[in-house]
Amino acid sequence: MKSFGQLSEDIEERRAAAKQRLKDQESTLKMKGAAVNQAAMERDAKNKERNASLNQASQQRDADAKARKKAAFQARQDSEAEAKADAERKAQLKAEIRAEIEADRAEKQQEREGKKKDQEKEKVEQIKQMRREKVKTVINNQ
Repeated sequence: MKSFGQLSEDIEERRAAAKQRLKDQESTLKMKGAAVNQAAMERDAKNKERNASLNQASQQRDADAKARKKAAFQARQDSEAEAKADAERKAQLKAEIRAEIEADRAEKQQEREGKKKDQEKEKVEQIKQMRREKVKTVINNQ
């Protein structure tokens, strides 16, 4: 059996050991908490960095898409303007060709009318000539 002194010492030792275990547990918990906090901060930093790079990539994709859209719009406008200019050139060319054809028609019509007038004059001259000859033959026969 233990004496009161030994029992008191034993209790004291147990109390000291319990206090030491509490301190060890506290420090272990503090270290675990600090490690958890550190890990959480690192995760947050990684997530922020990842989000920043994703945002930058997204902004770059948006800028590229906007540039492609703008280029496509400009190309479409250029194409439309070129098509319109081609249509105007074709219309102008058609108008010039029509004017030339009309001028040729008018010239041919004038030539036909001139020939007709010349033929009529010639016919009139022939008729006059025939009348003169008849008159001469009538005069000569008398």
